[in-house]
Amino acid sequence: NTNTTYNGSPQGVAVTVSPPFLSNKVSVSYSNATYGPTSNPPTNAGTYPVVVSVTDPNYAGGATSSLTIAPIASAFGFSSINPRVAYNGSNQPVALTNVNGAPVSVYYISSTNSLPGGVTVAQISFALAHPSTASTALATYLPFLRTYTNPPSGVGLYYVLAVNANTNDYTPPYFQTNTLTIAPISTPAFTFGSTNPVVTYNGSNVTVGLTNNTNGTPVTVTYNGLTSPPVGAGTYTVVATVTDTNNYTFRSVTNTLVIVKAPNVITPTVFAVSPLSYSTSPISVGLVLGASASSGLPVTYSNLSPSLLTLGTTNLILLGAGTATIVASQSGDSNYLAALPVTNPVVITKASNVITYFPLSNWVYNTNGLSNTYGLDAYASSGLQVTFSSTNTNLISISGTNVTLLGVGSGSIVASQNGNSAYAAATPVTNPFTISPKAANYMVTTYAGQTNRGFTNAQGTNAAFMSPGGVALDRFGNLYVADEGNNMIRKIDTNGNVTTLAGNTNSGSQNGQGTNAGFWGPSGVAVDGSGNVYVADQYNNMIRKIDTNGLVMTLAGNNTVTNDYGYAVGGLADGIGTNALFAGPVGVAVDRSGNVYVADKYNSAIRRIDTNAVVTTVIAAPSVFFGLGGVTVDGSGNLFVTDSDGNAIREISTTGVVTTLAGGSYGWVMQNGLGTNATFNWPTGIAVDAVGHIYVGDIFNNAIRLLTPQ
Repeated sequence: NTNTTYNGSPQGVAVTVSPPFLSNKVSVSYSNATYGPTSNPPTNAGTYPVVVSVTDPNYAGGATSSLTIAPIASAFGFSSINPRVAYNGSNQPVALTNVNGAPVSVYYISSTNSLPGGVTVAQISFALAHPSTASTALATYLPFLRTYTNPPSGVGLYYVLAVNANTNDYTPPYFQTNTLTIAPISTPAFTFGSTNPVVTYNGSNVTVGLTNNTNGTPVTVTYNGLTSPPVGAGTYTVVATVTDTNNYTFRSVTNTLVIVKAPNVITPTVFAVSPLSYSTSPISVGLVLGASASSGLPVTYSNLSPSLLTLGTTNLILLGAGTATIVASQSGDSNYLAALPVTNPVVITKASNVITYFPLSNWVYNTNGLSNTYGLDAYASSGLQVTFSSTNTNLISISGTNVTLLGVGSGSIVASQNGNSAYAAATPVTNPFTISPKAANYMVTTYAGQTNRGFTNAQGTNAAFMSPGGVALDRFGNLYVADEGNNMIRKIDTNGNVTTLAGNTNSGSQNGQGTNAGFWGPSGVAVDGSGNVYVADQYNNMIRKIDTNGLVMTLAGNNTVTNDYGYAVGGLADGIGTNALFAGPVGVAVDRSGNVYVADKYNSAIRRIDTNAVVTTVIAAPSVFFGLGGVTVDGSGNLFVTDSDGNAIREISTTGVVTTLAGGSYGWVMQNGLGTNATFNWPTGIAVDAVGHIYVGDIFNNAIRLLTPQ
């Protein structure tokens, strides 16, 4: 019968066996009401019967005994009674002394907590103090107490209960009670780092810091009631308040924060590009005015010189030369002060002015009653009127843009333009002139084409036409030909190269680009100062226009009036554009103002189309000519006409005098020569250049003829 004390480890009995060699052939068994039977020695306190048996079948024997493990004293307690500590933000446990290492749990119950079922700490303590109720009390209350094992950190009074729940292996007492008081910490006299601070707006949040908060008291700072530090300019009430009043004593301090508007400066001080030339108008504002504000706000500009320029949202429009004044301003906003305005001068210089003065003709002084008045052609880049002057007053007299010849000789004419408030005076340009006696005869040569009909683009007499009709020169010396039989408009450059400008070998009346357009027997052709080509589209009874991009359109007339066979016969009717009627228009000419003149063959009339496409009849004279062909006009207003039926080239002066220059008899065989010694075969197209050369489309000779003054 062995007696021992609980020590937390297994404890068995010693067995002596005789004979000794059987010591490893015995079994030991421990058991009681709650343990075993097992060969494992018990650990917990209690009395265990012990049975020893021999396992060798050749031997008989055994023994019985008992093992008693007595409980050990609990022997635990608190190191300090009813301790009082200051709040430090951390858990604060109460220390234990535990001599025998009892399994003790410590519970902390706030005086403000309510346990389930209204149970109090006093009731739990009483139940645990009596052995008869201790086991029941532990079983009842421990599930509730287990939620209170964490040492407290907050301010307050706490009941502290240390419990040894192992009542089998330890003797009473099974619990100890205590209190723990955590007192609030005294808040230091914190304050603001600066009193009533005044700062300048910088676009960032502005905070007011605290000082003397030595123990890190949790403090909330508000600005006009908001926790976010302010950004914008204004006055803010700043309040710092302790937020954890459970663990810290209350404190609140008040301050004022003023955020003043930031300064605003316009830079650079010279923000305007100067000088400007009047010729650059209009010009983008951004290219001239380049001020900016330090605030980043947009700068506005005001114009103190409305007579010199107009200041728009995107463009400057210059009105004249001089020094304008521009003011850059920025009025600020809720965060920026208004900037000091900056004034800049803008010098506007006069635009350059250049005269383009076309060479003068080698004029012919007429003594046979024809006009001796010629036009002068010059313009200034400013668009201002050019004036002409000459010291050769014995040879010429000048009136506006016209010069009248007084005799034979040579000299010069000066073109001038004196400028105005916006344009500088142009450099005068001088052109020489020569006045020759009236030519008696003309020498005729072949310029392009050949007697073999056809369609060939080539140079000079290697090219082929099919009944070329009207011809016209542009200001660059290019010659345009109405190739009647090929239904085309041909172009001959100054080197004699022949190309197709518009139309194709198929007859038609469609408008379109270049060779996509259609003509039907184009007869006359003329060119205006801008390079637009006008065509007398004979069998369509229309006047067509070819712009400088080669686009063909109908200027006037239509082909809706037809005979019984479906051919367009036209008529004589004035009107606007395609409402007018023509009958076989064969020749066209255009004056300096852009008015178009038409030789309307079957109406025996000269028609006029103004720049608004209004068609009027200038003259209807069936007894004047044998049969109208082509018409052209020189710089003096003299008309040159091909009398197709009379095979003659005639001149009509500005006074109405008619003179035969060449031809006059049928030329079945093409004959070059002087004046009336030359022969033509149905001349139609005609053009005159600046020096008096006359070009003729000689239809049935399939040639372009040249009349040269002699």
